[in-house]
Amino acid sequence: MRRRSQPTRRTLAVAILLTGLLPSIDAPARADDHTVDFSRDIRPILSDNCYQCHGPDANQRKASLRLDTAAGAFRNEDGVRPFVAGKPGESEVHRRITTDDPDDHMPPPDSGRALDDGEKELIRRWIEQGAKWQNHWAFIPPKRPALPRDQAVGQAQPGNAIDHFILAKLHSGQLAPSLVATKRTLIRRATLDLTGLPPTLAEVEAFVADKSPHAYGCLVDQLLASPRYGEHMAQEWLDAARYADTNGFQADRTRNQWHWRDWVIDALNRNMPFDQFTIEQLAGDLLPEPSLDQLIATGFNRNHMLNGEGGAIAAETQVEYVVDRVETTGTVWLGLTVGCARCHDHKYDPISQNEFYQLYAFFNALPERGGGDMEPTIKVPTPEQAAKLKQLETTLAGHQAVLAQSLARFDAEREEWEVPLRREIGQTGRLDGWRRLKPDSAESSNGTELKIQADDSVLATGKLPDNDTYELTFSTTLENITGFRLETLTDPSLKSGGPGRDGDFVLTGFELQPGVDELDLGSLEQRFDSGVMKKGAKRIDIDITGQRLLVLDVSDTGNGISSDWANWGEPILEGPDGTLKLTDLDWHSATTDYREVLKGRNAKGEPQRIDGRLLKWGIGTHAKSRVVFLLPEGYTRFKATVGPDTGAIEEVPNAQTSIRFFVRVSTRGQPGKLKSLPFASAVAEFNQDGLPVAGAIDDDPKSGWGIWKNDFDYNQPSKAVFRLKEAWPAGKGTRFTLRLRHQHDAKKHLLGHFRVSVTDAPKPSIEMRDGLPQEITQILHTPPAKRLAKERDALARHHRSLMPDFIAAKRGGETTRTAIKKLNDSLGSTMVMRDMDKPRDTFLLVRGVYNKPDKSQSIQPGVPASLPGLAKRRANRLDLAQWLTDPDHPLTARVTVNRYWQHFFGIGLVKTTEDFGVQGERPEHLGLLDWLATEFVQSGWNVKHLHRLIVTSAAYRQSSAVTPELLERDPQNRLIARGPRHRMTAQAIRDQALAISGRLWDRMGGPPVKPYQPPGVWSDFSYGKIVYKRDGGESLYRRSLYTFWRRSVKPAMFFDNPARRVCTVRPSRTNTPMHALNLLNDTTYVEAARCFAEQLLQQPGSDADRIGQALAIATGRPARQTEIDLLAKRLAKLQAHYAGNLESVKELLSIGEAKPDPALDGAQVAALTGITSLILNLDEVITKE
Repeated sequence: MRRRSQPTRRTLAVAILLTGLLPSIDAPARADDHTVDFSRDIRPILSDNCYQCHGPDANQRKASLRLDTAAGAFRNEDGVRPFVAGKPGESEVHRRITTDDPDDHMPPPDSGRALDDGEKELIRRWIEQGAKWQNHWAFIPPKRPALPRDQAVGQAQPGNAIDHFILAKLHSGQLAPSLVATKRTLIRRATLDLTGLPPTLAEVEAFVADKSPHAYGCLVDQLLASPRYGEHMAQEWLDAARYADTNGFQADRTRNQWHWRDWVIDALNRNMPFDQFTIEQLAGDLLPEPSLDQLIATGFNRNHMLNGEGGAIAAETQVEYVVDRVETTGTVWLGLTVGCARCHDHKYDPISQNEFYQLYAFFNALPERGGGDMEPTIKVPTPEQAAKLKQLETTLAGHQAVLAQSLARFDAEREEWEVPLRREIGQTGRLDGWRRLKPDSAESSNGTELKIQADDSVLATGKLPDNDTYELTFSTTLENITGFRLETLTDPSLKSGGPGRDGDFVLTGFELQPGVDELDLGSLEQRFDSGVMKKGAKRIDIDITGQRLLVLDVSDTGNGISSDWANWGEPILEGPDGTLKLTDLDWHSATTDYREVLKGRNAKGEPQRIDGRLLKWGIGTHAKSRVVFLLPEGYTRFKATVGPDTGAIEEVPNAQTSIRFFVRVSTRGQPGKLKSLPFASAVAEFNQDGLPVAGAIDDDPKSGWGIWKNDFDYNQPSKAVFRLKEAWPAGKGTRFTLRLRHQHDAKKHLLGHFRVSVTDAPKPSIEMRDGLPQEITQILHTPPAKRLAKERDALARHHRSLMPDFIAAKRGGETTRTAIKKLNDSLGSTMVMRDMDKPRDTFLLVRGVYNKPDKSQSIQPGVPASLPGLAKRRANRLDLAQWLTDPDHPLTARVTVNRYWQHFFGIGLVKTTEDFGVQGERPEHLGLLDWLATEFVQSGWNVKHLHRLIVTSAAYRQSSAVTPELLERDPQNRLIARGPRHRMTAQAIRDQALAISGRLWDRMGGPPVKPYQPPGVWSDFSYGKIVYKRDGGESLYRRSLYTFWRRSVKPAMFFDNPARRVCTVRPSRTNTPMHALNLLNDTTYVEAARCFAEQLLQQPGSDADRIGQALAIATGRPARQTEIDLLAKRLAKLQAHYAGNLESVKELLSIGEAKPDPALDGAQVAALTGITSLILNLDEVITKE
């Protein structure tokens, strides 16, 4: 309207929040209108009153009559036609709605529905005017309408194409647009709408001073380029995607989905085209070679709740998860209530129950088990971790480059290296050196965990006892062993790097025992190997003539699963004089790793079975086990049946069983006895005073080898050599045990990282080099001229491996790979989509019940027949996403631009944002909606382009002031005769308070934070099981977007926000006293008001100057003198109050973590805080004008 009175809302007062939105003015044509439109006037009447019984739902349909299709509405059955064009008197529907006969009247009197006289008249006039049928507008692909230039004659100047449609509508309603808003209002409105934060006072003044005609356009471009744009726009997408940081339900366990939230922010800031934005979130995992970001994007459809409660049924919850994905996809992209077709055909929209489960099939291929199972997931680094990984990968690449250098460049050094080696061979016929040994096993007597490393070393971890003995077993082929070398090594996991677990160590015993157990000296010969057995039976029949020992071994296959029950079934000895049951003999020894070896029973004490057959006698055991018999004379054969035990009840062995049977014999009559070999001497690179290495071989626990010394860096590798008194023959197949004892009074002084080597050199020494591999020694024996090419290459590779830079690069590479693995292991996981190789079958669920599938027919992925079809017969989620973003799709672009319009104007062009179906509202500006939808597609789904178009339109730039006449005619501003005005979201109000007070921390992304919250909120809902532990420091002041979101009780300060249990696309705005109480008393706002007051007091000036400055900062406009005078009076009263109440001052200044400025007068701060709190709560401040 051309002239407006100044609204009373400008009056300064304590903040009163906006009232809720009033009912829409949108109404159908009435009896005095000229033309009746079916889509606008008639379909809503039929949908509300008739479709329950005569609509899409075949199960509920009465009399086989459909009024939702033209074929049904105009059918002729036995001369009865629902509608007859031009003839109300012959139309059965008209007769039924106007009859006085209660038996014929429609809707039936007991249905609770009834048409008023105006609705009946509309139907009559529609029939009279020709009963022109129209398909539902939303299911017809939008056509780009021509701009209605002629209809806007005499109206204000259009800013862009949007305004032609708005002005034409206003012209038809005999309305005029509002005046342009002031520049101060415009910068605040646009900045809040595009970034969710207010402009600074300096930014406002600079914009007001800029007289360029392009000033506003430049401002909008700057705002669209701000990283705060993506943060603000992400808020509504998180609501739609039901994003939260917990699973929901009673336990409401924490999840780790914030990586997806950060992906959304980044995608919006990068202006990712909306079709790509859609495809990556619905099917990023199905793209060729998907990136990590594309996998993270699929978290959209893992944001649903997870029910891990104890009584939850996994199969039921798995169904609910898929249903949630279907409903969310339907709401976000189709704008349809597809969930209404889960149990039956949709009662209003053309979506059958079968079509619902076709959509369901797209999302039913995840390898999810239901319940609280979060799989599938992927590991995702934080930005800091990603930077560290990149640094480590660069370092690793440098090491690899060194290792990959051409061997030819080192030929000269290799030839020089060879000369002394060939000379030594020529002089002695041999090359002495140390050979590293990799342990077969490493165990501790007192709880230390010994881990065998890839470099043949052993690393001690886990429990740190006072004393311990390490027992290591080895195998060797070396003959005539003369000495052992013990290398003590460093490691980052050890205190100060080691080599001791506590930094240093004291080794009190170094003992060598030939053999691992008593049978190692028995010259055993293997006669039977069953191979790996998981089930079944195998027969043994072997010759034992002349043998004196019979050894029955069972081993497992190292699968880490203990289900290896084994039976020696009906074993006998046969000879010329008869047979003997082996169970009639006493064994010499019987050992097993689990339970005990039993005769006539399996190791569980139950009857024995092999392959389901009950045994008459036998020996039951569990891998690993060994049973030794001393054989009596006169027997020549051993026979038995072996196999996994199938127990007293089971007919098949455990599926995890994996064992192997061996039979070994020996001609020796007794097992050998083990005893330690003596050492002649020991030398070390360094000895602690009073603890020389010789103390490790003197059998005295009070002596030993130590390395500590004051003012000496003992945290470095060291070596010791132990020389045997006599050469030990050893040889091929020899096993031995090495015991390292730590029994000194110095507690916890244990070896942390070490390696063992052996030699057959006549004089073992510390200086002696590492031995060369046998292959290299043989090559060196061959004159250079006679070597083959492969021998030359092998020699060159070995020589290169000995060079310092190569060794450093190899060690560096190993260290770096370890660091990369450690970092990767520490990464958090986020839920993503990933289909199984073979999708599970989908069936229609009778009445939607999870355990009532109709298995008469498997349902394939598909889309509703009322919408464009899918080309593929066997489609997947990628096909669905591409179908949704097809330029000819009737819904996706409309639904999306409608949400954008809602963001800027507070209400969509279609008010029912979540429902574009028959029950939804018809758009007031259908032409504008279709133009925006086609523009969106033609722009390449450019989101920022569309947002710029809206905020630079003259419609958006109108003043929001309203006269009583216009408010009565158009309370919700559906005609867009004025600019948008509505209360800001709770998140934006909080962020504004933080920004104005200077407390806002602008860090982007990362894990959620826990700012101030009233005590007990979490504890009350969880019966004290979950306690809110707020963060500290800068985390208290991050944007509200990053606040930890618990579904069971959303953040207390965020009123009117959904709990995010389900998809929400239409915001609610309520007005209750609780909102004002929150904004006046919550710690966040009290602290923000105090910090704002301190900022003002730190500047020179009078109280009036500070009040004027505060109003200007908060509202973006100069303060009026009347406002300053009113607030100055209030400030004076507060100053008097606090001057005499120092305890109140102390209490107020203690609220929040921010420390008060000690240079300021506390009473003055407290008084001004009362004023800044009032200002931050003004209606004008918490409202987007």
